[in-house]
Amino acid sequence: MRSNRGSAAVISIVFMMFLLIIGIGFMPLMNSEVKHASMDMDEQKAWYAAEAGIKYAKAYQNDASEIKAILGTSTGISEDNDAAAYQLTMKDKTDGSAVTSSTSGFPVADKTYIVYSEGTFNGVKKVITEEFVFATGSSSGGENGGGSTATGLEGLMHAGGTV
Repeated sequence: MRSNRGSAAVISIVFMMFLLIIGIGFMPLMNSEVKHASMDMDEQKAWYAAEAGIKYAKAYQNDASEIKAILGTSTGISEDNDAAAYQLTMKDKTDGSAVTSSTSGFPVADKTYIVYSEGTFNGVKKVITEEFVFATGSSSGGENGGGSTATGLEGLMHAGGTV
């Protein structure tokens, strides 16, 4: 029994060294996973910013002056200065000409426009495109160039008009 003295300590030290080597081996993998998770979150925030631009265009689809006012300008979507923003650009679908804030005669009744919403966050950019037809048939007499045809928001349309 005297020859086995200290063998438990040696075995536990060897086992701890083995665990230490395995732990050190996983450190680069963990750093990589944290980096990829952060990049994925940045991409999602950029996508949501682009989606906010499209939702804005839908909400003001019948108010040409409101849409023209923000064309080509970056619009922040958060109050905590985390740099999430969207920028709307627009083109005429038939001839590809750009619509800007100084374009006269916009919108033309029943003409299709392509709206590009570029969302940015932390250097990541995501773009969503959608076609819009601005119905200007029955103007309500106000400063709206888009008429008075009401457009329901997408969330309400999916909920059957009720929340």
